[in-house]
Amino acid sequence: MKLDKNTFYMTEDLFNDIIAEVKHFGKWPEDLIDYACPNSWRPAQIWNYEFDPAFVLKAGGSEGYYLDLAIQGFYGPKRGEPGGKALGTIKTLGESEDTVRRMAVLYGECLIAYEKIMREKLDDMTRIGFDIDCYIGETWAGGFAEFSKRKEAEARAKELLAKKSDLTHVTIRDNLSRKITTILR
Repeated sequence: MKLDKNTFYMTEDLFNDIIAEVKHFGKWPEDLIDYACPNSWRPAQIWNYEFDPAFVLKAGGSEGYYLDLAIQGFYGPKRGEPGGKALGTIKTLGESEDTVRRMAVLYGECLIAYEKIMREKLDDMTRIGFDIDCYIGETWAGGFAEFSKRKEAEARAKELLAKKSDLTHVTIRDNLSRKITTILR
């Protein structure tokens, strides 16, 4: 996914990616699931990766079982109170004990997929502040994440260049616009 200041990784994307990942590894119980539906009503932009999975397996009101996938924590543009957001629902009409056990296994597979996606798409979910990367020639030599203001990031970049004689340059990335500025020694 190519991100810019107007394109965000969305809660719907996270749900769809979890389902796709479970299917990719052959762990999707096609014969068990009646539907898997992302929460399309008011999907949210993911600005930050500081959230946790909040998956719940529960009995349906009148039949079957639901596996509700949600996130809880800081996913929005501000770090106020943590919030929760539904990603989507996986439903089976089955009602046997075996159905519950198989849904519990699917819960685990969804959690494994979620963790893999978070590792691989962490950068897509970093849209707040400014990040610094340090280089020696073309080799990456470390970085610092999420300065809240550009001036803070610039000051830290200049400090690093002054203290570490082997650094050739430092880049500052605006996580919203994705624009990268290079500061040379």
